[in-house]
Order: sequence, then structure tokens, then C-alpha cells
Amino acid sequence: MNNFEKDFTAFVYKDKDGAWPGYVFALTSDGEKAFAATAVKVANFTMNAYLSDPGAPKSADFKDGLKPSQAFDFVKYIQFSKPGASFNLGVFTLSSKKYLLISASYDGFKEAVKNLGL
Repeated sequence: MNNFEKDFTAFVYKDKDGAWPGYVFALTSDGEKAFAATAVKVANFTMNAYLSDPGAPKSADFKDGLKPSQAFDFVKYIQFSKPGASFNLGVFTLSSKKYLLISASYDGFKEAVKNLGL
């Protein structure tokens, strides 16, 4: 947890397929250095936090996603068999600070990006 600042933002995106949690974490300078290992831990924790079973993953590995803006260093995702369920992970910079955005649905990820003004 030393890789994240204490405060974070949590949200829930709702659509016809369910309610999908998401989070925005500010990375500490140590977190930026250790991001690769941190991202895997956060991904494993968050995938276990789905409000309902997302079904089986459609692939074994994360895929590269489209960057919604220049603010993003990268975006990764993995889809699940349940309609609407996917795990989306992106790192972006805002005001010279790095943040981790994760969402349990792609539409929720896009809505968070819009609300963050990215």
C-alpha cells in the first residue's frame, strides 16, 4: 500500500448488465517505480471484488487498449464472458502526478475518463 496515496476515489457505473465498480488511485513516487508489480496486485485484488461473478476470462492475458487521450501512458484490459464485464486498467498523468484508473467495465472506464476531463 506504500505505492498509493491514502486517499482514492471509488465509483460504481450502472448499466443494463449490472453495477460495475471502479477506482482511481494516486501513485506515490515509490509506486511509480514499482508500478508493474503493483498493477498486478491491484488487478488481482480488484478482479475478486466484482459485485457478481464476471464469468470466465475470454483470454489468458491482458490486451493493449486504446489510449483515450495523450494523458495516458497505457491502457490494458481483459474481457469476461458475462455481458458488460471486463477489467480495464490505465495509467495517466494529471498535473504532473501519475494515477491508476481501474474499472470493471469498459463503459465505466470511458465514463470515468470523461468525468476526469481527460
